[in-house]
Amino acid sequence: CRPPRRFQLRFLVEAAAPRLEGTGSTAMPVMQRARHPCATACRRRMPFLPCRTLCSTEVEDSSTQASPDMQERLVQSGCLDDVLAAVHSGMDGWTRLHVATAWHRLAKHAHHGKRSSGVADAVEQLMALTTAHRLNAFRSRDLEIMLWAWGKLRHRQAGLLREACELVAEDSDRFSFRGLSNMVHACALMRYRDTHFLTVVCDGLPVKAEEFSPQGMANIAYALAMLRFKHAAVLEAFCETASAKLHAFKSQELSMLLYSCGVLRLRHDAFLEEACSRIPQRFVEFSEQGVANIVYALGLLRFAHRPFLSTVCCHFADSLHEFSAQGISNTAYGLGLLSFRDGRLVRELCRHLPSRCAEFSAQHLVNIAFALCAFGFRQPHAHPRSSARAARHIGQRFYLGEPRCGWGGAVVIVQ
Repeated sequence: CRPPRRFQLRFLVEAAAPRLEGTGSTAMPVMQRARHPCATACRRRMPFLPCRTLCSTEVEDSSTQASPDMQERLVQSGCLDDVLAAVHSGMDGWTRLHVATAWHRLAKHAHHGKRSSGVADAVEQLMALTTAHRLNAFRSRDLEIMLWAWGKLRHRQAGLLREACELVAEDSDRFSFRGLSNMVHACALMRYRDTHFLTVVCDGLPVKAEEFSPQGMANIAYALAMLRFKHAAVLEAFCETASAKLHAFKSQELSMLLYSCGVLRLRHDAFLEEACSRIPQRFVEFSEQGVANIVYALGLLRFAHRPFLSTVCCHFADSLHEFSAQGISNTAYGLGLLSFRDGRLVRELCRHLPSRCAEFSAQHLVNIAFALCAFGFRQPHAHPRSSARAARHIGQRFYLGEPRCGWGGAVVIVQ
């Protein structure tokens, strides 16, 4: 027999709620995609999950209940054109649930580096509707989703962003560790540094230690490094947790955490020792950029783990052609700070530089020259071609308006 019509409508409303998935790691650090609180089964053969019961403070009145047709259309949008078509078809009667879902889908399918006019128009319309609904009326998970989307889209509107950070800071305990990591990382992507927001969030993170995940810790640490905001307590908590379950970290997550500790000058010897002991066993998993960032961080922290550095130098000398200019510069500079000399690496470096000198900025060349001086390299006549081209390139950069790098290079060459 068929169920009552009231039950059918209720099932449609629940089934239309979006199911948001987590992201995987990429070449550059990224946020996890937020999950919507009412994730339920949709019509694409997803298992049925009962909609969670909302507390009295989160229940919307009948005037703000989502329309099943529009909500399902947004949830099932498979590409950017589907999202833009839904937004541009008119947003009369859209609820806060519609707005949050539209933000998520737009951020998921649009690339911040390729902002078309259609995406820009959709962002402006959604911003206007978000303002009209008032941020303090959105549920906590919807607020988390919107902040995540703004970060993905690199859309920074100071007024709304400041208000959102204030709302989170007022009651940060209602957010999960995953949600907080998404929001902090979003602020970093938008280069928005709200000291009060960051302080309140970081103060409350150590008590959520059991929720710590490798990707969440890496994202928060990297975001703090991007914003140059040092919070020793939370970074030490991350290092202690990471030391105990280093095996659970992916190579990118581990390199991000180490790099962040280096940039923020947070030295946790137990974590560094454990990481340097374990990484050589998994060296093939790490990208050239990850290796360069780790060596750079160890140099900034003045932590010389000789077996690890020997492994790095051997790998570095054999695969210089695979490293980017930034990677070569960071690796050489980190080794220079540690005064760790490897004769074969120095020879390979001097042979390799002439063919790629044009790829290096003045700062890159200054870093490499500094490293050669730290290695005790005092025989430029042994590699006259490399020395002459490096000096000429630094001089050109100085002439073109990079005086700080030019003077630094001149000082290093004279040394």
